Amino acid sequence: MVDHDLIVGVLETPGRTGHQHLERKLRDFTLALCRFDYRGPILESTSVDELLAAAARTSARHCLVQACGNAMVRHGDRRRASDTNLLQALGAWLPRRDFLVAGHLLDGGERWFGLDEICFLVNLDAYRALGRPGFTPAAAGPLPLPAAAWVEDTAGAGVVHRIERRPGTRPATPALPGWGLIAASLEAGKPVLGFDETSRHCSLDLRPKSAAEIESILRFSGAGIFDFDGSGGDRSLGESWRGFLGYVQNQAKHAKRGIFLGNFESYEDVERPPAGFAGPLSGLYAVAAGFKANRILHTHGFDSRTRMVFFDYSTLALELRRTLVEEWDGADYPGFIQRISGRFPDAFYQLWGNLWAPRPGALDPALVGGIWERELAIWGGEAAFREHWSEYRQLRHHYVHCDLFADAAPLLAVLGSGPREAMWWSNAFHSLNSVWFYAREDRHRIYTRWLDDAAAINPELLLYGTDADNLGLGGIRLGDHRARGAGRS
Repeated sequence: MVDHDLIVGVLETPGRTGHQHLERKLRDFTLALCRFDYRGPILESTSVDELLAAAARTSARHCLVQACGNAMVRHGDRRRASDTNLLQALGAWLPRRDFLVAGHLLDGGERWFGLDEICFLVNLDAYRALGRPGFTPAAAGPLPLPAAAWVEDTAGAGVVHRIERRPGTRPATPALPGWGLIAASLEAGKPVLGFDETSRHCSLDLRPKSAAEIESILRFSGAGIFDFDGSGGDRSLGESWRGFLGYVQNQAKHAKRGIFLGNFESYEDVERPPAGFAGPLSGLYAVAAGFKANRILHTHGFDSRTRMVFFDYSTLALELRRTLVEEWDGADYPGFIQRISGRFPDAFYQLWGNLWAPRPGALDPALVGGIWERELAIWGGEAAFREHWSEYRQLRHHYVHCDLFADAAPLLAVLGSGPREAMWWSNAFHSLNSVWFYAREDRHRIYTRWLDDAAAINPELLLYGTDADNLGLGGIRLGDHRARGAGRS
């Protein structure tokens, strides 16, 4: 399911918990975690009907509605060393299905059926064709309901997978949210679909369920995450919050000794320099992760005068990069990493698949092998990569320990000027750590300050990576980015 086919609506739910700060964080998590996988527009409202009406005025074919507190996450498959996000899961499951709405279905018994507002998908083509039915219409007068409906529970675990119009004896006394969409769907002869198992695993319901859970969430907020007992000792927390806090704590504790042996992100944004760029690069500044910096050099051009500057908040990532440049010949990357891994006993390896392993962050040779195969496919084989690597190793290299959130001065001190300077910072301003420790307005403020400080040195700097909302920069000049109001929320 691609962005132009989909629009996201976030349902604001003020006053539900009685804790304004917690509700702001829940909204922030919903928006920020969605942005790891979705780049399109986001609508916001306190009304589902207003969200759907606004979505219907666009050209999108689907609207994914999330209530504040829904957290889109990656569902890892350790056996396949891969993962899936919610949009990918829905895109693989829903094509060729005729439906109006799909989501977390509620069986209310005598109260009929409902739809949990936490997360559901509406087919906007069907929604428009059926006259834009209300989410939960007022029950005034005779209710326009089908005679009956039938529930199929294929998992045998109380999960409603599908509602169809069939002969039966369901009382027509709806009182659950969402019954308006369900009734309209059944009247039109369309089944109402519950999310499949994979889709359900791709989001977490972080809405607090009790006062005790709220107290625990507040206790572990911010720096309190370091006190979280990942073994699940705090029973006031539900399964979703325990899983979420465990993953956040892993990153909070280990990210600053993290090593990315490959890149999680695509190279598509750097395959072609922007119009008007004339290489070779005079300088490239990049986080010490994978080989995307090398791809930028390859596609934008470099020569013996090009200066390569790596910056990172992980000193181990910088040391590994130095070791690669000084000792590795560009062949058998997995073998080389295994041979030198003893020099980095404290490393936390950020690899696809090992983040869900029994020992997160462990070095997994099979995963490194997969990274290397994918990398060589981009370069056209090992010979092509080795040719590039041989020339690249001759460049002047600098290694700067720098946390852009805490203090960007070390990087600013080495930043050069001119139109042939480029920088790639990946998602440094929208990492899980930054989302956890900083509110959205603070992330935007820090990002804006960074842009202002860098522009005072080089407004022509070519930017790659993502902004404070994880939206790709795609090779824009720093001055142009600021002129468009970048970073100002």
